[in-house]
Amino acid sequence: MKRFISLLCLLLVAATAQAQLLFEISGKGLDKPSYIFGTYHFASADFVDEVYGLRPALESVEQVCGEVDMAEMDINAVMSSMLLPEGVTYDMLLDAEHYEALNTLLRERLGLDLTNSYVADSFGRMKPAAVSLLLQMLEPMEVPNIDLKNPIDPYFQSYAHEHGLGVLWFETIEEQLALLFDGSLEDDAQELAWWLDNRDKSSAVAYDMVMAYMSQDLDVATAAFAADIDGGHYGKAWVRRMIDDRNKAWVKQMPAMMADRPTLFVVGMGHLDYGKHSLLKLLRKRGYEVTPVMRHDE
Repeated sequence: MKRFISLLCLLLVAATAQAQLLFEISGKGLDKPSYIFGTYHFASADFVDEVYGLRPALESVEQVCGEVDMAEMDINAVMSSMLLPEGVTYDMLLDAEHYEALNTLLRERLGLDLTNSYVADSFGRMKPAAVSLLLQMLEPMEVPNIDLKNPIDPYFQSYAHEHGLGVLWFETIEEQLALLFDGSLEDDAQELAWWLDNRDKSSAVAYDMVMAYMSQDLDVATAAFAADIDGGHYGKAWVRRMIDDRNKAWVKQMPAMMADRPTLFVVGMGHLDYGKHSLLKLLRKRGYEVTPVMRHDE
């Protein structure tokens, strides 16, 4: 019944939703428009040509700005940032019920659990934020246009290099790793425990969000994203650190970039229109005209 009500709410939102993931930024003295596109990080690069107006926007700009330069990712730095402090183990971070729930899930996914020395030395050494991320990525989800081997975000960097466009980034690798994995161990362990208790609900909401994204219904996708947060998946500290504070920092960088050259900004979908500090709201507050790029018959 709860699942039915959740779907009904999303359908009601969909009735008034606009099919858009791409927005034009103009006004405030800009000679040429810039654009901002909301991405789902695991979407296929082929999805670029399914988004109305995205290819022409990409061909019209002179530089591309993404969240972070994945090409500069150092696997050793990534692994180091994901490791627990020496001597900290999961039977310290989780109560007995959630420790067993984690082991049960690991047995389902890997055939082994934390009592196995190999798993203990791999999964067992990772911070809860990293374990949460990896386990959620392992959840089965049958949706179209997903391609982990050819994801959409790096495509824009490749296109820019191939066509002589400038390439900019909002954050360094070190900054993003710190955001992802340097939070409170206690808070991250609580988030992992919540997810272990609410896997089915969280997976259903994630499915709704991704399907709405692939249908290019930003309103519906954002509503699903908000439902996951409001349902307890992430706390206020996570929202402030991962969404609000980053949006505020990024919007301070954008005016100089757009004044210098027309720019296509590529950021995670959740940054576009979630909350009072969303990028679309912050840009409009600064005096820019921000309009969805849509077919004339819509």
